Amino acid sequence: MNETVNATIKQKSGAFVRSRRWWKQFRELVIKCVVHNVERGLAISHKECECPYC
Repeated sequence: MNETVNATIKQKSGAFVRSRRWWKQFRELVIKCVVHNVERGLAISHKECECPYC
C-alpha cells in the first residue's frame, strides 16, 4: 500500500523536491502528503454523500 501512495504522490506532484535545505525538503514532503490525504478524504466523502446535489 505504501508503494501505491508513493507512486500516486509522484504522479501528481513530481518525483523530486525543489528545496535545497533538509528542513525545507521535509516540509515540502509533508505538504505533499497532507494534500494527498485531503484529496483522498474529499473523494471518499463525495462518494459516500447521498444528497441529490452531489
